Amino acid sequence: MRLSEFVLRYRLGEGEWQVYPFTSPEIRIGREADNDLILDNGEVSRHHLEIHFTGDEFRVVDLGSSNGTHLDGITLISQTPTVLRPGQILTMGEFTLLLTKASEEGALVSKELLPFLLRYRFGPATWQTFPIEPGEKIFGRDPNSDFYLDDTEVSRQHARLKVAQGEIWLIDLGSTNGTKVGGVTLSPNTPYRLQLGQSFSIGNFILQVDEPARLYKASPARNAKTDVEEASVDSLPVQALNLMSRPRTTLGRGAANDIFISHPLVNRQHAALEKHGEGYRLLDLSSTHGVYVNERRLKRETDLKDWDQIRIGASVFVFAGNDLQQQIIPGLKLEVVKLNQRLSPTQNLLHEINLLILPNELVGLVGANGSGLTTLLEALSGRKPATHGQVLVNGFDLYKNYDIFRKEIGYVPCSDIVHAELTPERALDYAARLRLPADTAKKERSARISEILETLDLTAQRQVPLAKLSLAQVKRVSLGCELLTQPRLIFLEDPTKGLDSTARNDLMALLRRLADQGHTIISILPPVPNLQLCDKVIFMAAAGHLAYLGTPEDALDYFNAYRTDQERRKKLITFEDVYRIVNDDEYGTPAEWHERYLQSTSYKQVFGIDPSLADLQTLTVQPDAPPAQKLQGVEARVSGFRQFFTLAARNLKVLTREPRLLAVILGLAPILGLLDFLWGRNLYDPARGKPGNIIILWFMGALSAMLVGALSSLGEIVKETQVYRYERRINLKILPYFFSKLWLGLSLAFGQAAVLLVFRQFLVNPQIPSFNAYLAMYFTLFLTVFTGYLMGLLISALSANRQAAFTSLIVVLGLQILFAGALLPLDWIPGAQAVSFIQPARWSYEALVQTTGLGNQLAADPCWIGYDPVDRLALPESAKLDCPCLGASIFTACADFPGVLAPSFYNQTTISALTAPEPASLTDQAVWQQSREKAIRNAEAVIGSAYDQFPQVFTGTILGRWLILLLMQVVLLVLLILAQKRKDQA
Repeated sequence: MRLSEFVLRYRLGEGEWQVYPFTSPEIRIGREADNDLILDNGEVSRHHLEIHFTGDEFRVVDLGSSNGTHLDGITLISQTPTVLRPGQILTMGEFTLLLTKASEEGALVSKELLPFLLRYRFGPATWQTFPIEPGEKIFGRDPNSDFYLDDTEVSRQHARLKVAQGEIWLIDLGSTNGTKVGGVTLSPNTPYRLQLGQSFSIGNFILQVDEPARLYKASPARNAKTDVEEASVDSLPVQALNLMSRPRTTLGRGAANDIFISHPLVNRQHAALEKHGEGYRLLDLSSTHGVYVNERRLKRETDLKDWDQIRIGASVFVFAGNDLQQQIIPGLKLEVVKLNQRLSPTQNLLHEINLLILPNELVGLVGANGSGLTTLLEALSGRKPATHGQVLVNGFDLYKNYDIFRKEIGYVPCSDIVHAELTPERALDYAARLRLPADTAKKERSARISEILETLDLTAQRQVPLAKLSLAQVKRVSLGCELLTQPRLIFLEDPTKGLDSTARNDLMALLRRLADQGHTIISILPPVPNLQLCDKVIFMAAAGHLAYLGTPEDALDYFNAYRTDQERRKKLITFEDVYRIVNDDEYGTPAEWHERYLQSTSYKQVFGIDPSLADLQTLTVQPDAPPAQKLQGVEARVSGFRQFFTLAARNLKVLTREPRLLAVILGLAPILGLLDFLWGRNLYDPARGKPGNIIILWFMGALSAMLVGALSSLGEIVKETQVYRYERRINLKILPYFFSKLWLGLSLAFGQAAVLLVFRQFLVNPQIPSFNAYLAMYFTLFLTVFTGYLMGLLISALSANRQAAFTSLIVVLGLQILFAGALLPLDWIPGAQAVSFIQPARWSYEALVQTTGLGNQLAADPCWIGYDPVDRLALPESAKLDCPCLGASIFTACADFPGVLAPSFYNQTTISALTAPEPASLTDQAVWQQSREKAIRNAEAVIGSAYDQFPQVFTGTILGRWLILLLMQVVLLVLLILAQKRKDQA
């Protein structure tokens, strides 16, 4: 195989064939003068494609052209080599190219031998294109047909298409529902000659046959517009159902409905039409996302009038007499008129933005920091409406009809909106459970997820945790969450940020495919060569000024005119150069760039108006409105219980996928419990016990319980702030979200309290008087752990990141240590009494101390309750006779108080003195009195060391302290809800 044996033949439209001989194994074709083959046509890019000869075969590479290159009707993937065989047709704009042997005459490539291209689509779906060779093709529902059309309105053998001698004939084969051309049904078995480009319909399929050069003549921007026009001519209505013989007509996703609506947000039985007197009544069958009649959401039912418009999901129906006609809306067109985002009379983030974005276009939004990219994206999507101007979606004011279009709009923020611990399949499954109707079966959900994973090229990674995937793959999963509901308008915040060039190229190719499949996509993008894949680019200058809107190729030409001659001679302009020029004041201020664009031919080409006019002729804007508030729309009918169970399952799955965190949460209580061995088992012993240490023991126990709870929840909210905001904007209710966190906290508190109690009982052996006291101690620990859990959630909700949350927790624990009244008496610190009231550790440790019965006698002793330490010491012996814990009776009535029988003062001598009567001898009497006083004073000092430093421990009730802890939990929960609600405004 030699290069000299082949030539490249080409022609413009129906013109004469020209021959280009191969003089080099590599040729470049395009509009610029530096190409090997120059094709001077507006539809051809400056550097459009290259053809390489390897010695064994030819390969063609599209160089990122604006309008694409088509090989036998199939669009080539940009920058991807594809084998080119002799006889195959290349189409670029209005040019047709053919690789042939040099020995073949030009006549061999006559019109009759060139294949036609057939394109067809089902309803609003993406066009599919195939070459049609001379001969006959059968269309039908039979899988063995040449073109299998899976539609119940298509007969098994519906129609035949015959191509012969450059002519196209269409024959209906006696089909049940007929074959239509221009709305006219063809006579069965009668050949009809089709004109090039003439559309015909078979069932819900729209088909068209044309020459490659004619089919791909228009630019992508005009293709989108053409699709809209074709849909309005050829496919409105695509289905008309006569209602006269039907007392009830159902609409929904289920196949058993009279009208089947294939959309993931449509319920299985969504709505119904019922005969009502002489008219018809429309009922919403408790659908999740509602039914809209003339742009108003149906509350329950309504009587229909002629020409009422009904919206269900993405489908639109018109009620006319006794017919219900379904319309096709093939895509969403976005028109932006005089958009401004004023923060104050002197501060405006967007300046008079006018945009026109056609259905199924991929639009790149480019600009430096401070140029208003995110502000514009949020205004266009309705997340943060502009204060002045209009955003029109298919002619409807988005801000006034937000509830209608919110389900058609997808928004992918720059930050990840999926949990890194989950797999792509799991992440999408939980997202689907939250967003899709409750009657979506698991099988349907799985099929939808598999479809999306295939679209995202993630099928092989479906079971791999996101933490192990590349950044680009995680970005795709975030995008997949939006694709679940089939939005036709998608906004993305810089999805290529942080990606290398290869990953960026792949993601751009994915966005291009999605746009071709029926999505209008507007994305913040960097100024890289891949912008050529976009249908349009928007360049923003500083402070929210529009510098350019148009095709990527025209953008290079437009801004090249503002470069110096020296710059133009030095190198070809790139998008990086455009980015630099727009942000360099030497080339013009932001306001100047805006004014230049309004006066340019590019402006006229996009909007189709005289650029000398100040306003858009095709659009009108309402008078300036007051600053717009956040658009809420009407909430979908979503079950709070369903959201709770979904979120609870997801939280548990995320937790089990974090083994280190799970080990900390489950192991913290046993570890802290094991430290109790440091206290020993004699704290409550009357001889060796120390009541002060008992107070500290239970305070540390309360602090440990709080720490266990707080650390279990400290990262729960802060780690998923972006996920929460994303899901909240869609349909997430706040109470199910919190309950999904609380049930986990309750479960952990239930187990952790038991662990702490078991270790304390085994290692410390506290004096617990009864089984009920054990229950009281367990319940106190349970309340404490759960209070700590709520405190951790609140800190997590208020913190910007995990590090800040840990710092805040340290501060909170420090306040417990200072103001709980266990380590430092409250009267030592001014104002400590008031501050201690809001410290959960205080009420917890006091309740724990009381459950052991420590000081029960003191609480009933009038000498301890009614006197301060000085007055108590001054009491005469006669007054102490009625006080069980003062005087000599302390060794009988309070003998079980820890430390009162310490050997240092309660020895055999003092025991004898305490039990023997007063001796008659004065000498013996002095010894007797001294021994008694030593024992009594020391015992009273032991009790006083606890009571006088911590008097609050020995007063009040356990129940009262429980109520205070419960009240604190309620307050924490309210504060938590308020903290999360605050994020709704962000």
